[in-house]
Amino acid sequence: MSKEIVWASNAMINPAMLRPIRHDLAESGEINKQKSLLAAKENPQGKALSKEYFPDEIFVAKDANTNYENLPHLFYAYGYWVVSGEVADVMRQFDLGGCNLYPTNVFRKDRKTSIGDKWFCLNFGNVKQAFIGNESTAVSKFGSGTTDRWNAPTILKDGQLVVRSSALSGPDIWIDAKIFNIFFVSNRLARALKAAKVATPFGLKKCVIVG
Repeated sequence: MSKEIVWASNAMINPAMLRPIRHDLAESGEINKQKSLLAAKENPQGKALSKEYFPDEIFVAKDANTNYENLPHLFYAYGYWVVSGEVADVMRQFDLGGCNLYPTNVFRKDRKTSIGDKWFCLNFGNVKQAFIGNESTAVSKFGSGTTDRWNAPTILKDGQLVVRSSALSGPDIWIDAKIFNIFFVSNRLARALKAAKVATPFGLKKCVIVG
């Protein structure tokens, strides 16, 4: 067993990430709506996408029960993952591979009052195939179970996910093609996020590395 560390984020399976937040692509014609739907499908698959598939404006929904004044350093916005400028500054110090950080504006309900300062849509843009479902715990086979693809645990904990040592090579943030609703970061990126005190919403959990 390796002494190296890889971290998995529970953000995609954390119900607290679901907020009444919308974006301009969904409200600016059928072509842009289709772009947003494609991004919502392909970004979690680790595909690199161009800026046109990401919104320029993100805002609190008009019918929301709350009108946020602040948002966490990582949040979900109606199909998109958004990180703060502080997170982006940390990430840019590392190997992002095909990952993109596209600037966006985040507003309250009036679509004029800014929330926070700088924000960026996160395009994961990297895929690895290091996850070992048969050796992981609390995961389940996807669909009929005939393929080597897995569903994430309902609640992610340290030591549940097992990955091959090949995960240690390449970009510092990635999607694994074999498990849904999880993204991974390297130990060096995780440590930097924690040092900058922006890691909490990532919900990072240690993976077991073998091979």
